Amino acid sequence: MTHVLVIDDDEDTRITLSSLLAELGYEVSFAKDGDAGIEFHRRGHFELVMVDLGLPGKSGIQTTREFVREFPDVRVIAMSGTHADELVRAKEEGAFATLAKPLQPEEVEEAIGSVMRISRGWDGPVD
Repeated sequence: MTHVLVIDDDEDTRITLSSLLAELGYEVSFAKDGDAGIEFHRRGHFELVMVDLGLPGKSGIQTTREFVREFPDVRVIAMSGTHADELVRAKEEGAFATLAKPLQPEEVEEAIGSVMRISRGWDGPVD
């Protein structure tokens, strides 16, 4: 089973993603900030990391950059509801896909499916 790490300080987002990802057959873990997310990944491997760009402390952009640099096999999906310009920057920093909040279940499912195909070498980057 694919294990997904969601890094988001918003409890409503964590609850929504927990339900949705479980329905899609993924195991889910959560971190409330970038430092905790990086540490979780060091202790247990995740194929996919979903990062909110509006994190407290270490920004989502910094967290994305660190994941891409330190863990090149992990695939990152960046999320934001207030920083739309940051979604473009997240792609430039190595995020494989981006999602605007509020999250739509069908968009989340599509983004994850596309990113997981990339991680298995089936596709090129998600546009």
